[in-house]
Amino acid sequence: MIDVKHLSKAFGDNLVLDDISEHIDPGEKVVVIGPSGSGKSTFLRCLNLLETPTAGTITFDGVEITDPKANINAIRRQMGMVFQHFNLFPNMTIRKNITLAPVRTGLMKQEEAEEEAGALLRRVGLEEKADSYPAQLSGGQKQRIAIVRALAMKPKVLLFDEPTSALDPEMVGEVLEVMKELAREGMTMVVVPGRWAPGCCSWTGGRSWSRMSLTLSSPIPGNSAPLTFCPRCCEESPHPCGVGVSVQLREQRAIGFCPRCGEETPHPCGVGVSAQLREQRAIDFLSKVL
Repeated sequence: MIDVKHLSKAFGDNLVLDDISEHIDPGEKVVVIGPSGSGKSTFLRCLNLLETPTAGTITFDGVEITDPKANINAIRRQMGMVFQHFNLFPNMTIRKNITLAPVRTGLMKQEEAEEEAGALLRRVGLEEKADSYPAQLSGGQKQRIAIVRALAMKPKVLLFDEPTSALDPEMVGEVLEVMKELAREGMTMVVVPGRWAPGCCSWTGGRSWSRMSLTLSSPIPGNSAPLTFCPRCCEESPHPCGVGVSVQLREQRAIGFCPRCGEETPHPCGVGVSAQLREQRAIDFLSKVL
């Protein structure tokens, strides 16, 4: 569905993404993890050209969207995006926020769009908020509306840019429940989860973030089937760098390790993090989404 080849993105002299190649299949759930400032959101925004790549190609559903001749607006209709800060129109009712794009793009007539908006609002338990304005909603309600607005365009893939980062802890669950339901229905999802940004080791090639492909049948760390991964680059092991460790075993030992080199801490580079805390955050996030 999405094929990224040799993607690079620079802001002036700052090279944020360097020669990234990834492939995302239909129905796949992909979580991009890594420390703050490592280019996760930039990568996500490049997928629908909200950020224009400096080099490389991105193909979506057989169409190379980085080709200047591509109709990017038509392509974006099939790629819903949920932003960290909701980006709802404050001067429009919730119903109008949801129906605006389908009607303006000709996807639906007004009556059909309003019927679809009502069905989607019932799905997330917010039907009574249809005539309210965004300022009258809580953060969790706004984010659920943002997801509904994206779904109203009937997209083939949903991009989530830190969807729970701006929410109070008690509101996170209601958003994750909606994401969990979408995942079970087979929606293709690419997620940058702001509340889980473990200290991944820096990769060669300018990458300091990691991609995890998730399916509903994939074992979650802490379950009976342990995941193994390389603490140097976070890829599943065995890996060419020759380093691999059982997540389950590492949790039991609760060792500390250096996220830069994988050695146990304390370490001369001065960086260390509790493996137990890191894995527990991962378990909490993945168990809620999946």
